[in-house]
Amino acid sequence: MLTTSDLKAIKKVVREEIEAEAGNIKDSFSHEVRTANIHLRNAIHKQGDRIKNVEVRLSSIGEEVKGSRKDIRKLQKDISVAIDVFNVEDTRLARRVRKIEQHLALPNEN
Repeated sequence: MLTTSDLKAIKKVVREEIEAEAGNIKDSFSHEVRTANIHLRNAIHKQGDRIKNVEVRLSSIGEEVKGSRKDIRKLQKDISVAIDVFNVEDTRLARRVRKIEQHLALPNEN
């Protein structure tokens, strides 16, 4: 049978082993946490760079859209003027055809 001093000696040895293993685990875990932290910082930095690139591209696209809007407004004005001119010309031509038809006594097609 084991004596009290034997049990104390076993307890001391077990405690020392547990403390040594706990220290190793703590050191290993601490290293893992530091490594993961470095990887996360790098990933965050890369994402920040990507976001900046997207912002730059969006800014240039916004400028292009503004330019396109100006071009579209100009085209709309040009088309409106062209339509007005064609309407005036069409009206004049219709009046002229009506007068010619009346002068030649042709049947009216309206």
